[in-house]
Amino acid sequence: MQRLKAALTCVLLVALTAASVSVLLLVRTATAVVAAMPGQIQATRAALLTEIQATRVDLTGQIESARQDLLGRTERQAAALRGDVMGEVSEIRKAADRRVGDTLARVDAALGQVDALRADLKPTLENTASITAHLNDASAILFRRDALPAQILGVTAAAKVTLGQTAETMRDVQRATPRILSTWDEIGANV
Repeated sequence: MQRLKAALTCVLLVALTAASVSVLLLVRTATAVVAAMPGQIQATRAALLTEIQATRVDLTGQIESARQDLLGRTERQAAALRGDVMGEVSEIRKAADRRVGDTLARVDAALGQVDALRADLKPTLENTASITAHLNDASAILFRRDALPAQILGVTAAAKVTLGQTAETMRDVQRATPRILSTWDEIGANV
């Protein structure tokens, strides 16, 4: 009977250790993914802003070049055509500014969604940190030899709590995943 009890205790400890390692690996992976998202978002926004500025400079240069060509070729007709040409240039600039403004509005909307996603994931990360702390406490208690039956009871209770919190975390991740994918699809479409 004692051997069976000791064998079952060993099997339980091995199973709990494996579960703890799996949860720790999951926590590290989730933390790495969430930590990488703001940097990627900022890099994408910086690249978009650079492209928009280059487009604006290019459009301004092209407009100025067209204006110079027009004035050089039509000096005799410049007085009559000047008002029309300047009106066209103004419309082109307005259209370019409007397009750039629309693009920036889309980028800001996508960044707002990403910030909302970060806020949604914050409780999940806090739960993950709590789980990690519980696991660290449980492993410290687990390897004391003077209170093995009490440790087994405590580890069992901690495992039950940990599994419940892990289920909540997975449910939060499952709920957030479609919005993450949708946000990245929108960013890709806007780029």
